[in-house]
Amino acid sequence: WQTAVLVIVVWSAYGNSLGGSFQYDDFHSIVRNPALRDLGNVPAFFHQPSMFSADIGKGMYRPVLLTTLALNHALHGYDVVGYHVVNVMLHLASVLLLWQLARRCATSSAALAAALLFATHPLTAEPVNYISSRSELLLGVFFLGSMWAHIKAFASDAENRGFRVLAAGLCILALLSKATAVMLLPTLLLVDRMMLGWRPQSLVDLLRRHGVYWALGGVYVGAIAMNGFLSGSLAAPVRSAGVQALTQIKAWAYYVRLVVVPRPLSVDHVFSEATSVGAAVVFGAALILSLLWLCGRHWRRLPAPVLGLLMGGLVLLPTTLMPLNVLINERRLYLVVAALCMSLASLARLRRGAVVAATLALLLLTAERNGAWATQTTLWESAQRSGSQSYRTWVNLGKAYHEAGQVEATKKAYERALQLDDRHGDVYNNLAVLLHQSGRVGEAVPWYEMALSRYPDMDEIYQNLADAHVQLENFAQAASVYEAALALDDNNGAVWNNLGEVHMQRHDYVGAEAAFRRAAQLLPDNHEPGNNLGNALDAQGARRRSEAVEAYRGALRLAPDAAARGAIYANLGETLRRSRDFSGAAAVLDSSMRLVATAVACDYRGRVAYDTGDMAAAEAFWQRAVALDATRGSAWSGLGDLRLAAGDLAGAEQALRQAVGSGGGTRAWLSLARCLEARAAIPAARDAYEQLIRLGQAGDPRVTAAQQRLLELAQAQ
Repeated sequence: WQTAVLVIVVWSAYGNSLGGSFQYDDFHSIVRNPALRDLGNVPAFFHQPSMFSADIGKGMYRPVLLTTLALNHALHGYDVVGYHVVNVMLHLASVLLLWQLARRCATSSAALAAALLFATHPLTAEPVNYISSRSELLLGVFFLGSMWAHIKAFASDAENRGFRVLAAGLCILALLSKATAVMLLPTLLLVDRMMLGWRPQSLVDLLRRHGVYWALGGVYVGAIAMNGFLSGSLAAPVRSAGVQALTQIKAWAYYVRLVVVPRPLSVDHVFSEATSVGAAVVFGAALILSLLWLCGRHWRRLPAPVLGLLMGGLVLLPTTLMPLNVLINERRLYLVVAALCMSLASLARLRRGAVVAATLALLLLTAERNGAWATQTTLWESAQRSGSQSYRTWVNLGKAYHEAGQVEATKKAYERALQLDDRHGDVYNNLAVLLHQSGRVGEAVPWYEMALSRYPDMDEIYQNLADAHVQLENFAQAASVYEAALALDDNNGAVWNNLGEVHMQRHDYVGAEAAFRRAAQLLPDNHEPGNNLGNALDAQGARRRSEAVEAYRGALRLAPDAAARGAIYANLGETLRRSRDFSGAAAVLDSSMRLVATAVACDYRGRVAYDTGDMAAAEAFWQRAVALDATRGSAWSGLGDLRLAAGDLAGAEQALRQAVGSGGGTRAWLSLARCLEARAAIPAARDAYEQLIRLGQAGDPRVTAAQQRLLELAQAQ
């Protein structure tokens, strides 16, 4: 019945957490992480820390965590409920294991009380609600599970080999979940001494009982040294050792206060670095020394409470010594709370009514805290209400408002973040994106440039700035931005591909060809560079069209779906038409339209029909093209030419005006000018010829024809 009570209480506390959204680090480590979308990557998780995140520089070695996330994705994609269900189940497993451990050193009712306290304590809300913090839950399950199995293995005179193997296996899983698991090794020594009363008779006796755990720890440290995770973690510490020590001494006192009075809770606590010995540092040092003195004095008389205190301290030790970006957070206390609950179970004599009242009160506080994790907006608004006025809170609140479409609130939050700290590039980039998406592209450009001045190595900012220049038709500036990005990383295939597209806009087809060839080398499994290479070769004229055909056929072999193959078939068909292979062009374009009907394919098919003299089919294909996309200027131009040839001048003018308004180019302007001449609208025809000349390139025969016709009209006048 106690098991049933714990199951009911855990689900009552966290039932309202299942609809919570992905939160800040979830996006780079889960949502945008392509490694999680293929279970075939699971073996690589165990030797490539870079697969932890979609962002370069955020790699971590937590292969068991990644495996569970990949399984979640394989089962239900990005449906967040499934991820939360796993987190709640992991918390339930930790609660049940703590209950079993507490039963070793306390009465049944006291052990249940300890498990209920751990199950409902509000400090467990962050690791349960925050999906990326599942590593804490996995660590909790495997850490407590290894302790339990070790006790089962050696609790009786006859050693149980099955539980020894289980304890070692859970130790491995703990290490592969989070590096803090190295503290399991000294903890198991304390368990043996304080819970089982074991004392090693010799070094051989010690190695026989604990050697396997320390060997596993050594293998783990060697593995993270070889895969670069250890050196990456130790490189360029975020603060000096002295400041780290003073700050974390102060943090221990803050953590004790949070455990005892878990209000207010926040994803960004109001807590600052300690650069000198102040009152808070002195108090923290006195607290730590007092606890150590108590443990040293009473460990024989009160072994279980002392074990809990020492275990909590050991779990906090790695983050105390290792300088991390975030000074403190609640999820670091998950196992600490479990250890302190175990200590409490062996000390307290609690009345049943008090236990029930405390459980209900904590359950309500936890359920309330789950509400703060419901959305990105509620999470960071909660942090702001709790007193946090940090740059981190305001920039993340701005991102949350941005996602929610609250433009003015987003702008105010980002501006507040800049007032607090203007050294970071992300807020400048975010403000630029806000302006960009609001249609204020020109205003976004200087913000992107300020972002780049602070974060000159961030690919995303280069991409955003170049996109803005392309929209403003500043193709030369866009090209220079991409070239600057490539100066930092010459092996970025996506940037080479984008640079090639900009060269196409500038009619630099040779430059585009070179960029697309480089992109194809760097992205050998991607069809886009090959398709774009075909376009660049085709644009260079008849002498390169056979190469264009080969490029398109190569892209077809890589195309992942019908839509991609349809687009490539359309381009291939147009190239074959220009090569006068009308039957081949018609067959390929028909294949494109069978795969997916697009305005582009219908337009190109209309051109084939027109070239072969089938005017009725040409009109039908072009009508279908403009029905699919009313802005398809070249299809409108074809319809205008048909009506002009048929003597329908009014219909021709209407279609051709649609064509020039939709980017029909010099062909549309030339046809419109001739139509207007036929209608005796000479001033309007002259304007159309002049517009054609402004749009056209030197050497374009249509530009030459327009110039000649303007001269003839002037002579006639």
